[in-house]
Amino acid sequence: MCSRATWVGAVLAFGTLSVSGASAQQTWQVKGGDVGISLLRSLMQDIGIPVEKINATAEPSIEMERAFGLAVNRKSDLIIEADNGRIVRFVGGVVRTSGGFTFQGNRRFVDFSNPSLATNGSDADMGFTLSSGNISFELRHAKVELNPYSRQLIIAFADAIITQGTARVLGRPDLAGQLIGTVSLAANLELLSGTVDPPRFLTDGGGGGEDNPNPVDCQLFAMASLTSLGRLGTYPNGTNGLSMSTTSCNVGAFPIEWRAPMLVDHPVIAMNLYRVHNNRFEHIGLSWLKHGFLSTNSPGCGSCQQPPGGGGQLGINCTDTYGTGNNGDRQYLGERREVNPFTGAWECRGSWFSNYVDDCVRRNGSSSVNDPVSHRLEVRDADLNVAGAEFYYEAYYILKNDIDKYNQIGYRKATASWSGTQWSFSTTTNIVRAPALTVWDPNAQIATPRTEGDVWVGRRVLDLGGGNYRYLYALYVHDLDRQIREFSVPILAGANVTNIAFRDVDQDPSNNWTGTYANGMVTWSTQTHAQNPNANSLKYSTVFNFEFDADVPPAGSPVEMVLGQFKPGNVPYRLRANVQGPLAGHIFPSSIQTLFGNGAGTIEDIKDAEGVTYNVQEAPPVALGAPSAHVEVKATASIENPSSIAFGLRSSTTAAPATSVTQRIQLFDYVANSWVTVDSRPASATLQSIEVTPSNPSRFIQPSTREMKARIAMFDPGTLFSFGWQMRIDEVKWVLAK
Repeated sequence: MCSRATWVGAVLAFGTLSVSGASAQQTWQVKGGDVGISLLRSLMQDIGIPVEKINATAEPSIEMERAFGLAVNRKSDLIIEADNGRIVRFVGGVVRTSGGFTFQGNRRFVDFSNPSLATNGSDADMGFTLSSGNISFELRHAKVELNPYSRQLIIAFADAIITQGTARVLGRPDLAGQLIGTVSLAANLELLSGTVDPPRFLTDGGGGGEDNPNPVDCQLFAMASLTSLGRLGTYPNGTNGLSMSTTSCNVGAFPIEWRAPMLVDHPVIAMNLYRVHNNRFEHIGLSWLKHGFLSTNSPGCGSCQQPPGGGGQLGINCTDTYGTGNNGDRQYLGERREVNPFTGAWECRGSWFSNYVDDCVRRNGSSSVNDPVSHRLEVRDADLNVAGAEFYYEAYYILKNDIDKYNQIGYRKATASWSGTQWSFSTTTNIVRAPALTVWDPNAQIATPRTEGDVWVGRRVLDLGGGNYRYLYALYVHDLDRQIREFSVPILAGANVTNIAFRDVDQDPSNNWTGTYANGMVTWSTQTHAQNPNANSLKYSTVFNFEFDADVPPAGSPVEMVLGQFKPGNVPYRLRANVQGPLAGHIFPSSIQTLFGNGAGTIEDIKDAEGVTYNVQEAPPVALGAPSAHVEVKATASIENPSSIAFGLRSSTTAAPATSVTQRIQLFDYVANSWVTVDSRPASATLQSIEVTPSNPSRFIQPSTREMKARIAMFDPGTLFSFGWQMRIDEVKWVLAK
């Protein structure tokens, strides 16, 4: 019998070797091994067919969740024709086992002893059947691999489905198609004819890994079978552990590394469930990350080119499927926080698999989880038991060096129904390759800059009548590892803002973001990274919701939303997204022009008080009393006749002494067609904030165009101890009141 360690080692070794180019036909016959069975015992109890007795006759070679083994009888006669490691066809015969289990059917015990495993046809993709007498289970989505060097046939992690005939025998026709667990075969092979070419080490390989950084393109090809694998608690207050099947396709130009943990070069899969109800798009369930292993290199998305690395790679135009039970097996589910979604990198050292020890020794797996829900796609009864709701499940492959980060994510719509013992789901639409957020808002926008990853902002605006509106926003982080900790929506100051609300997927009120309304902004935030590195920031493959009511109508053009990042990074702290929103109160500058001196920077440098400044190197003034550094800033007001305008500036100078330099602020008066000085004072050596509120505010807004402009100047008195000093501008803003 092949030990668990031996099977994993054999698979990984085959992933680093290749057979020679010459064709080498062989005929193999199964002679010994074991069948591993992992039953969803809690689920079987819930649906009324509890497992009563298990007769294990072997230790399963392939480690699965709470699995027991059945020894393969050496009288098995399953015959396979292969071309070295490639299965050409299954000729016939069956795999016979000893042992089994007993479960309870409709008012009687059902014995499932000494089952046989048979193929459903000559092709592995046709599936398999495990049967004993008149009881049989269809085996779907198996990982199939033949290794001619270790002389093993692997049929791993197949979903075990109750057939219609078995459901009738049990007196439970409603259970036809029911998933009850997963089945794996690790069979020893005897060579009946042919010879095996000697292996050779690869000289070049695929892409997507540390050793092979070629660009790759992994597509989410299919997804299906959203299924409950178990639950905790009593309906309607319980929690469910869901899973789904996923199929990937290599649509790129290089094989993709597909190695099992604890090797680091493999894809991971995030799984999510969302609900659309009462005009809200809400995240109601998420899973830990499924770590990929053992590619099947099956056909289905083109002419599959078998990769040189066998199951350790996904070949060009080849597919690989993980069944529902496989994706829900906690042996291969790891923490999300361990993966950088932008780079696709995962480090085995210090991971959950290593039990957080700084090495790559596997310690944790399915045996470390003691309930039927944890780490799977967890969702509450209360979030499913909602009349009129729509549900969307989503899968997202993440891997290194992928050149298309949006063909590896997709969603499908499903209906949910409670049977009295479990939740059942029926898929009603084809796959859409996009974040599920886009089903709620097809015009959702990606925040900029996109230098370190993407964050999407979706919205809906509801007219409540009586001049009142509800603004709803959903933020989805796709691959920004820095995460989000703050979200701000500009709105006219003086507005009546009520019902500020926040929702996240964990629904734990103790870590909710705080929502406030001040200075022309409705803002939600959590702690900074410096305050708490474990704060409830918005992480990748996750959606948070934000909403409020206001007596301000939506603007006619998109409004600039502000997103504050959580982790430190290389680009400015805040991101921005132009999305429909209310008439803005906090107005950001749209342009900056250096009128005198040498300016350096961009418009983004003056939109927030974050320490990144627009700098103007002084120059000798052209006349007595003229400025040495001078800029003009423009913006567009949201309304023509505000009740007030507040102009804010945050600035400093490097001159010494700084207070010898005079700083002047001017606003343009469109009625008098002239510049008006609204503030003049000594400059500061450190960034200082100034706010001025001129009278008759509408005169500073140009009719029809709603243009606003301001000038900031600094004057050299000629008595400075420093030369080549700078004017530094950190923030410019206008705040308009209703």
